[in-house]
Amino acid sequence: MNYESKRPVAVLFDATILASAATETNARTGVYRVASELAKRLDTDPRIRLAWLAPTLQIEQTLRTEISRGQLAAAPIIPALSPNGLFNLPARALRKAASLAFNPGRPRFPPINWRQLRKFDIIYSPVYALPNFRQQLPQVRCVLNVNDLIPILFPELLPPGLAANVKQAIDSLTTSDSVICISDATRDDLLKHSPQLDPSRVHTIHLAASSAFKPCSSETLKRQSKVALGIPIDATYILSVCTLEPRKNLAHVIRCFAKLVESHGSQDLYLVLVGSHGWQSDDLLGQTSAFVRSRIIVTGYVPDAELSPLYSGACMFVYMSLYEGFGLPPLEAMQCGTPVIAANNSSLPEVIGDAGILIPASDENALIASISLLLCDADARTRFSEMGLERSKRFDWERCADQTIRIFESLMSPRPRPKLHR
Repeated sequence: MNYESKRPVAVLFDATILASAATETNARTGVYRVASELAKRLDTDPRIRLAWLAPTLQIEQTLRTEISRGQLAAAPIIPALSPNGLFNLPARALRKAASLAFNPGRPRFPPINWRQLRKFDIIYSPVYALPNFRQQLPQVRCVLNVNDLIPILFPELLPPGLAANVKQAIDSLTTSDSVICISDATRDDLLKHSPQLDPSRVHTIHLAASSAFKPCSSETLKRQSKVALGIPIDATYILSVCTLEPRKNLAHVIRCFAKLVESHGSQDLYLVLVGSHGWQSDDLLGQTSAFVRSRIIVTGYVPDAELSPLYSGACMFVYMSLYEGFGLPPLEAMQCGTPVIAANNSSLPEVIGDAGILIPASDENALIASISLLLCDADARTRFSEMGLERSKRFDWERCADQTIRIFESLMSPRPRPKLHR
């Protein structure tokens, strides 16, 4: 029996994104879903002993609340300053800055307990920069999840400041660290941007859609979904699920939809846009006519548990994003049996393959023609529905978690496993 099989790997999981999503609906993005799904599986896998890294006292308090509510695994919480805020400062300067910035009696940043931290094999961050304090922990291996480099490659598509966050995360990597990318496209982008990284330490592990996404055959549930979101009961609707922001190219989708309904007079065709309002989304409908506006429904955030009937009730799913790190919504749609039209850039062909219609992101004629095809051809809708369902079986959270754990195991140093107290 090899050494790794004798004891679980002690993993310290940066829980910042999980705490943020607990208090802010807008933080429940694809990145949060990834962290949440993986955390659930790491906690229940006997090969792993999981603990939460809490970079601030506020995050620690939020994690304790979520654990008490049964919304988060009851793993140990390890408070220690992590990637956010002042992590690049030396310890003495950090303490001084914290004492100046906050009430002396109520520090916001917990002290670093080196004895606790040395008990871990792996420090894992699902999105934010790896903590600088790991320089004092040479025996602990670090793994960073890189979801995309979009803020660096296309800063004009995202709010100012995000590029600095992503750059900070990538700059936190050393040549001895390991990286997990969520697609080959993201891996290629990272290695081009950071050629000093060892390609053998940069891995691709594909994501998956939650098992909650599946075809909904209940007409009652689909009708209830329509009523709840203000979609007319007898309406045929095109669906798009994403954060409402320029990168998702929704203005282009709206223009094409407007041309389609104005030229064909499709009185019962609607465009349903689901997602939290993001950057520059205030004037999303722009100069569209009153008629077109009456055919577009913007729902805001919809919980995952309510999305399957919405996906299943749509005649098609449209996703003309200008760039993606993976593309969870098209996969969710395929897993629900909804035909998909998507952009043929970045990671989207990697996810969708030939199970959907892939076209240039800004080609109006191609999008209008593709929508028209699926509207008019029931056989095409059935074909792409079946192909999407079959394709979606390639992506599985259990496989994703297993591959992640295997990377952790390969990095584990041969030393007795410390006792973690819950």
